[in-house]
Amino acid sequence: VAVNTGNFSTFDFFPAMQLVLNDKVAVLSTDPAVIANAQAGGKSNGLMAVADKAKKGNYFYMDLNLEDWPEELLTLIGLNGTAVNSIVFNIFAMFDRIECETVDSENGLCNIYLSNDKINSLAYILQQVDKMI
Repeated sequence: VAVNTGNFSTFDFFPAMQLVLNDKVAVLSTDPAVIANAQAGGKSNGLMAVADKAKKGNYFYMDLNLEDWPEELLTLIGLNGTAVNSIVFNIFAMFDRIECETVDSENGLCNIYLSNDKINSLAYILQQVDKMI
């Protein structure tokens, strides 16, 4: 279901996940506050670190925490119920979200946020890999 709210269109994939789009911004999230922030043009509570920059160029935000994703979506994309998928879940468990923006006509910037930002990123990734093997 698509709902046009001003300059943004919002699509409900499942009750718990929405996609907000316009010609410069794409936000996929399970967090209602993030969706509301995107629909407000990044002006509300600052949940998206580079949302203000999104108004000046292209911007992409995606919730990478699979535990927040609706089970129906996980089933649809084949991430429910197998041992191989548990590896995928363990890999995704390291990540919180990804945010990308344009810098200029030839360059962009992507930030991948880890689920644990209290320790060094490389150390955290290696710890998680050690747990998987």
